[in-house]
Amino acid sequence: MSDTDRSLPATRRLSYAVGHFLNDLCASMWFTYLLVFYHSVLGFHNTNAGVLLLVGQVADALCTPLIGYESDQTAGCGNYGKRKTWHLIGTLSVVLSFAFIFNQCLGCGPNTPQWASLLYFTPFIIIFQFGWAATQISHLSLIPELVTCEHAKVELTAYRYAFTVIANITVYVLAYLLFHVMSGADDDPLSDTLGPTDIVVFRNLALIVLGIGALFAIFFHLGITERPAPVAGEEAGDAEDRTRKNTEEEAADEERKLLLPGPSNRT
Repeated sequence: MSDTDRSLPATRRLSYAVGHFLNDLCASMWFTYLLVFYHSVLGFHNTNAGVLLLVGQVADALCTPLIGYESDQTAGCGNYGKRKTWHLIGTLSVVLSFAFIFNQCLGCGPNTPQWASLLYFTPFIIIFQFGWAATQISHLSLIPELVTCEHAKVELTAYRYAFTVIANITVYVLAYLLFHVMSGADDDPLSDTLGPTDIVVFRNLALIVLGIGALFAIFFHLGITERPAPVAGEEAGDAEDRTRKNTEEEAADEERKLLLPGPSNRT
């Protein structure tokens, strides 16, 4: 087994590991602060805030198998590779939608009914969940494309989840710093009740998260090269070669068995 089969160079391992960092940052903020933001900051009823969270989880459940199927069927954009193409589509969808989720409804006022705000946020949540699923599936599907050794696959998975932990810590540290800095040095932001004045804090947190995640996504796309998918004719030719080789090996085995002395040939 060659060194290439065992593992990737350190720079490529790092490039792969940070490819899911944007998703991890957004997921940490989604599951930790979504209900807090919509209920305590925007003033949504508990039911309406839960409906938005449910819409996102249902969209994720529907998009994940569909994207998994389509990413296997499509050839990708030119020589870019089908996995990296879907990863790029997912990254752009997340970047373009996530900032609107943690912000005030554009054009909405105090008298705007909550059902109108729900209709406003729902498309952004669906686009975000579509992009999140596309990035996650394509990133995981790249592992067998990059390495063939089981040890190397486990290694890449471990690096990937290490950056998941780093992403969670990063979001919590950023939130803590933003609340302290934007609330003033003399106030204790942890004891204050959240309200509409904190919209700017969550908006800035979302923008910082997107900025950091986008930089790591660029590093991923520049550092990882996906092997081009084989053409249908080449794939069929390889299958025929394997079949012919197996047939020849079986014929050779039968011939050796005939040449070996059996019980009936012994005197």
